[in-house]
Amino acid sequence: MSSIIPQIAYRSSEGLSAALGPPVNQLYNLFKTVPNVKLYQYTSDGRFLGYVSQEGVTIIDAVSYEPIREFKKTNVLDINFSPKGKFLALYTKFVKSQDPDIQPHNMFIYEVSTGELKITFVQKSQNNWKVQWTDDESVCARLVPGEVHFYDTRKFDLGIRSKLKLPQMTAFSMSPGRTPSVAAFVPEKNGVPASIRIFSLGNFEVPILIKTFFKADSVEMLWNKLGVSLLVWTHTEVDASGLSYYGEASLYYFSIAGKFECRVPIEPGAPIHDVSWSPNSKEFIVIHGLMPSSATLYDWRAIPIYDFPKNHRNFVRYSPHSRIICIAGFGNLAGEMDFFDRLTCQKVGHAQASNSSFCDWCPDGRHVITATLTPRLRVDNGFKIWHYSGVKLFECEIKELYQISWRPIQPDNFPPHNTLSPPPKGLVEDKSKSSEKKPVGVYRPPGARASASNLSLRETSMNNLTMTSNDSISKEDNLLHPSSLNNNINSNPNNPKRANIRKQLSKRQMNQGNIPNMTQVNNTNAANGNNSNNSNGNNNKNQNKGQKNQNQKQAQNQQNQKQAQSQQNQKQAQNQKQAQGQQNQKQAQNQQNNQTAQKNQNQSNSGSNSPQQTPNNTNKKNRNKNKNKGQNQQNGQNQNSNSNQTSGQQQRKQKKSKSNIDLQNKNGSKPSSPTGSPNQSNSSNNSNKNPNHENQKKIKTLQRKLREIGEIKNKHAAGQKLEHTQIIKMEKESEIAKELEACLAKQNQNQNHNQNQNQN
Repeated sequence: MSSIIPQIAYRSSEGLSAALGPPVNQLYNLFKTVPNVKLYQYTSDGRFLGYVSQEGVTIIDAVSYEPIREFKKTNVLDINFSPKGKFLALYTKFVKSQDPDIQPHNMFIYEVSTGELKITFVQKSQNNWKVQWTDDESVCARLVPGEVHFYDTRKFDLGIRSKLKLPQMTAFSMSPGRTPSVAAFVPEKNGVPASIRIFSLGNFEVPILIKTFFKADSVEMLWNKLGVSLLVWTHTEVDASGLSYYGEASLYYFSIAGKFECRVPIEPGAPIHDVSWSPNSKEFIVIHGLMPSSATLYDWRAIPIYDFPKNHRNFVRYSPHSRIICIAGFGNLAGEMDFFDRLTCQKVGHAQASNSSFCDWCPDGRHVITATLTPRLRVDNGFKIWHYSGVKLFECEIKELYQISWRPIQPDNFPPHNTLSPPPKGLVEDKSKSSEKKPVGVYRPPGARASASNLSLRETSMNNLTMTSNDSISKEDNLLHPSSLNNNINSNPNNPKRANIRKQLSKRQMNQGNIPNMTQVNNTNAANGNNSNNSNGNNNKNQNKGQKNQNQKQAQNQQNQKQAQSQQNQKQAQNQKQAQGQQNQKQAQNQQNNQTAQKNQNQSNSGSNSPQQTPNNTNKKNRNKNKNKGQNQQNGQNQNSNSNQTSGQQQRKQKKSKSNIDLQNKNGSKPSSPTGSPNQSNSSNNSNKNPNHENQKKIKTLQRKLREIGEIKNKHAAGQKLEHTQIIKMEKESEIAKELEACLAKQNQNQNHNQNQNQN
């Protein structure tokens, strides 16, 4: 057994903390939690740990946790170590300068041991900002639009060492190993296929390998550990065939040593969920296809050699010693993990880590850590440690866990797997916690959520209301339909005739106001509770008193509401009466003016045409005068009638005046207007048109709406449930009242105007 204990670093809402892995499996209390940490990163060899806080970037020893270097930089968004931890790259927020000629530098490379600033850059976008390094840290490369710039780390002050120029290039990747290679990707555009070109470092004129293909918007380049083989995983945003919601994917294999490239044989159109190289660089596994997905093992020539059983899986990782393979389903899957022995391809363990969003092998090659991270899931955050046999060894719940990782340790520090180890003793779980189930309540929308006491009181009052209303309905049902006459109807409660009778009774009770309100129900319930619970002691009496006081307060509130409503109705009725009286007075004045004008006209006609008049004409005039007198008497008696009746009388009078004019024309008399002058005829026509009629209609409709709103308020005060349309009507009460006031004011204005015209 190795004496090295694997370590875990994790970042939560409390800050940066540490824990010890197997065989200790506990939190590391000697490391004090560092608060307000934005992110952290280990070096690839596990010597240093760097974290970002509000003050800047701090580098500490990953074993002793002693501080080594601190860089005072604000607004740091990301950091990146070189492979051996000699250099540190910082990316800060880009702030545009007011001077267009000055571009502020926001990317910095420091030497960790001395803290010296080596070089700075201008990097506007955070995408593809990270600098890539060779394993010996002698060369670093940086992507700019259409170019890759290479720098000699020993001579940063000399600037760019060499350039790789490819128009429209969007990604590149530098291989590990002793003889680095550079792979560059150019996406598809305007019918030109996408391409992958692989160059040897220092010779960018002729590529070693080149591959063109369609359906590639972005790529992910995966080198094996030796840097002699490359897998290119292509993606498209849209699937033209419509089989996948997440677009199309393809996988291509490149062998640098044999100068060989091909497409990995996968069924066409199948989605690719995950790809993983073996640490021995001789094989890889691909999870592909619709669920349940397939997991296929390929050799170094991209030839499939084994198919694992199909299951709901989307994650695959080799152990650091390449002996155990973990195939699992995380994210939107159930979190099941299967462990396979690579030598026999047989399953050696199974576990279920529900709701997990992170998984990684321990450097010892025997254990796995799973975690539930925020923001993927904001509840049940924490991490668990498992043995590959499926035994859970440790579990820790952490509030808002953001990031977690093992400290990198070389696998040579742990003994290899010559034989599979037996399952260790698992974690003893507390059965009491597992047996306790959280109470599951009824779902309520956010707007209806309230305290439990209010809800229970509301439900009991509504139940009592339905009981009392049913009792009153049954009493009236028995009075109207005795059992001796309607045994067949009353015997079956589901009879449709009985249902119709109940509907009619409920409607009549709503119109008459016989349904008891909430106050009456609560009072009856309180009285019944007092009668039935006299033997229960002083506690029940106090409760009943409190209930009575509450009911009295509710009754007072309802009375106040009714008084306010009645006052409002009285005011509206008074306004209506005043408006109606003014309108009737105006109409009576108009009629008197018309009558006097008619008399004057008849007198003038008789004086001018007396020699030519005949007995027939005189008789007809006398009849017209008598009719006009009768109409005047009738109009005087009916001054308080409505506007529709007065307008009808005016129309009849106008017809009679026209008949008189026709008779005079036949007898040779001069035609004259019914009122004796053109101005008076125009006034009569205006009165017949009645411009106030539309305004009166509007006033009536608005008054009707206000009465309906008053009835709705009374129902609401009685505890009845309102519909959504009724609630909307109640909200529009103020608007309707304002509109009614405007109409009444308009009516008064028109009346005053007409009176002034008549006086003139």
